Amino acid sequence: MRRRAPRASVATPPPETELPLASPARQLLLSAGVLLCFGVSSLTQEALTTRTYDGATFRYRNVLLLLQSAASAVVAGAMMLARGPRPRARRPPRGDYGRWAVVVGAYYASHWFGLASLPLLSYPVHVTLKSCKAIPVVVGERLLTARRHAPAKYIGVAAMCVGASAFFLLHETAGGARRTTPAGVALVACALVSDGIYGGYQTKLVARCDSEWVLMFYMNAWQALLSACACAAAGGELGAAAAFVSAHPRVARDLALFNVSKALGTLCVYRLLRESGTIVVATVTTLRKVLSVLLSVAYFGHAVGAAQWAALALVFLHAYVGGAIAAVLRVGSD
Repeated sequence: MRRRAPRASVATPPPETELPLASPARQLLLSAGVLLCFGVSSLTQEALTTRTYDGATFRYRNVLLLLQSAASAVVAGAMMLARGPRPRARRPPRGDYGRWAVVVGAYYASHWFGLASLPLLSYPVHVTLKSCKAIPVVVGERLLTARRHAPAKYIGVAAMCVGASAFFLLHETAGGARRTTPAGVALVACALVSDGIYGGYQTKLVARCDSEWVLMFYMNAWQALLSACACAAAGGELGAAAAFVSAHPRVARDLALFNVSKALGTLCVYRLLRESGTIVVATVTTLRKVLSVLLSVAYFGHAVGAAQWAALALVFLHAYVGGAIAAVLRVGSD
């Protein structure tokens, strides 16, 4: 009797393994890298958007997004090459293609909506709303990945957002700049929704990548491509920015420092994401906003009142506040 040939086995997707958590010392080191690099990038970004170069101001925000995405993709590609040759990856299932599309699209949308809101908001209000990023990320993880966190973490993140919001709102009352418009608030809300979408999917996707550098490379490479299209759609913004740099060579130094620090900070973020999870990344990135303000106060001479320092204390002590409230309410903690 003729034997039937065995059916070819279908390649199964890489398992979504549970990644070991980083040690406290390593988590602290990566968090410090995020805070340091993004602190430098925030100072240079503020300088690029507020400092005049021979009486002219650099106003090409789409170009900033393009350059920082390209720099991050280059750094990630270098890390991939440094790891040496890897076994050939199996073709990802269609489910992963869908996740990539959602993550990259929401990642770009978050930055695009944030940039679009800047002309329509005062900067303190913009940062206040963006400081609440941890809330949509936690909601997104719960809805998209069914991941649960201890109640103490939710309470701590809420306390951190209250402190950050109070700091920036108090700064706003000290002397506003641009008028806040409903359209600007709506754009920031869209950016926060995008944060929640890509943050929720990102945790699953990073576990299925060969390394965190793969995720970092493709997300930033695609974002760089989308940003280049946005520059072209804006009427040759890239060429206008190049002409500005040619006419004002001093801006090249600030651009280089901004992009290098942004790329290294993004590298630390992706490593922290793989080893510690999205909620830790959201917490650290919110803390770096506060640190950026402290650096701006020291460098640009902004005034900070006693109430603002109290709000900063709430932000930096949010974990203890969350644990204390959870203990009083007798709900779960870490």
